[in-house]
Amino acid sequence: MKFDSKTHTYYNDKGEVIPNVTSIVHSVMNSESLLSWAYYMGIKGDDYRSFRRKRGEIGTQFHSKAECFFQKDKTYENTGNVEVENTAIECFNLFLKWVEQAKPDVVFQEKMLMNERYAGTLDMLCYISGNLILIDLKTSKVISMDYFLQLGGYLNLLRDCYPDLYKKIKGCEIISCNEVKGLQIKAKSIENMKYFQDAFECAYELYKKMKSAEKEFDKYSI
Repeated sequence: MKFDSKTHTYYNDKGEVIPNVTSIVHSVMNSESLLSWAYYMGIKGDDYRSFRRKRGEIGTQFHSKAECFFQKDKTYENTGNVEVENTAIECFNLFLKWVEQAKPDVVFQEKMLMNERYAGTLDMLCYISGNLILIDLKTSKVISMDYFLQLGGYLNLLRDCYPDLYKKIKGCEIISCNEVKGLQIKAKSIENMKYFQDAFECAYELYKKMKSAEKEFDKYSI
């Protein structure tokens, strides 16, 4: 299995392109709420594409700062966009507040994992108060259900790639650091995460069927 950083493409041992966890989740989640939000942004006169792009840049810089905080050999690269950098700093300061409270002992950070079917990069696996917890970092105002579906995919990858370590995991947490809403934490036990692990497997199967349907749609016409 390998990852092509230039094209951001994952390949399994058969040389087949495999999707990442995030793309699987995004492809199968109900898009009605996204359409409603885009319509609302349009009513306000805002370009939702530009907004999403900026929030994506903020999230990327926030994650980079968090990675550099724990991995001292990493170098943080400033985008030069003052608004993005200032917001990322606000979010990162909230992350530092969480670090001070949780005192995480990091096992993995920004760890890329792959099996024969899909791949993904988890944000953090760490010990908190002696318990092994899988962490996902966000900069969103709202912690939504699809974030835990994403964590379900990462858990499945950990189960396949590090089975002994997977057995020690006690739960998952979403840590959202948003400059408006502040620090938000939502946690679920490993027992409750079974629902999301199973749901992710269903999402993967639906993703495959949808991709097959797309090929058939492009192939034939009457």
